[in-house]
Amino acid sequence: MDENILIKLCSKAKLDRDKGFQDLELFLSTADNDVISATEQKIADILSQSNAEWESKHGALMGAKAIIQTGKAGDDFSNGLIQKALELADDGEFRVRIAAGKT
Repeated sequence: MDENILIKLCSKAKLDRDKGFQDLELFLSTADNDVISATEQKIADILSQSNAEWESKHGALMGAKAIIQTGKAGDDFSNGLIQKALELADDGEFRVRIAAGKT
């Protein structure tokens, strides 16, 4: 995955995060399973950072949602995401809680 997509997805600016989500959806539409697996790992790494800013958590959750929507998400990723979304449902930032609920 292009690092610029990940940077936009985790940006402090909402417009950049929205553009990053669109770019990720487009990228995933043509990606093979190996590329999707690598993308899952990058998203999971962001979600596992306990000190990540809310924008990064929000962007990673939206990225995870894009991966799930492809129908090509791995079982390990999906199961880990469920656990992480449950944890983030109590986050201090309301936008993270909303994204966790949508994921």
